[in-house]
Amino acid sequence: MSTISPQLSNEAKAALARAREANLSYGVQLLKSPKGAIFAVVGEVHLKLPAASAIGKELVRTFDLRGVESFPSARVFLGRVLYVLIIIPRLFLRLITLGIVKDSTIKDAREATHGHTFLLESVSKIPLSLHAASAYLTLFFSVAFATPLVTVLVPFFPPLAVVVPWLAAISMILQFHMIALVPAYFLRRFSWAWLVHPAIGILAARDKTMAEGTAEMIRQHPNAKSALLIMGRAHMVGYARELVEKQGFTVIDDEG
Repeated sequence: MSTISPQLSNEAKAALARAREANLSYGVQLLKSPKGAIFAVVGEVHLKLPAASAIGKELVRTFDLRGVESFPSARVFLGRVLYVLIIIPRLFLRLITLGIVKDSTIKDAREATHGHTFLLESVSKIPLSLHAASAYLTLFFSVAFATPLVTVLVPFFPPLAVVVPWLAAISMILQFHMIALVPAYFLRRFSWAWLVHPAIGILAARDKTMAEGTAEMIRQHPNAKSALLIMGRAHMVGYARELVEKQGFTVIDDEG
């Protein structure tokens, strides 16, 4: 890595090497911009144990410019509701593990006081597919959470019993429809893939908007020689492909 990416500090190289070793928590891909800057793309599991969390904090410390996944909940249809539905289970898991399970490296980057952290999804126009994905997933998680809750409450509030079969029917339809997510995943490079299953938009549409945000980050920081890009691991492949195919980036073979 030292001969292929001389722009990176020794500390950054060491942190990236440790992230590679913690492959259950992180994926790492190095890309080079058209102007020769090195971009370390780190895909993370959003919740992790202390050792992996420490690696993430080290990564954040060693880069002055950071771009992070940042779901634009305020600009997406039902985005704020979806954000709450997703974040509650994370908070609950951290609570019941007494803080042993640590939070996202993205959060560490956003709270960093040195350098600059750029929100990659803060500049692009929101595509229709992302609005559709947000609405669909809001329905899915709402039904998933409401079904056991209502079932538990029925003995105390019998009128709620009328809701149970409706929730069960909707839940069954959504579960069967999840089968369509498989072909949608393999078709995600196509702009119409969300019509096969709306949920794929939460992945494919955001790969594109994060790549567009990266281009804006470069425009705002034209002299940066390196940057750290942090996102959920599922975004790595699609995001890197967007940068290579549409932004002129090249992949660095840094395995040696």
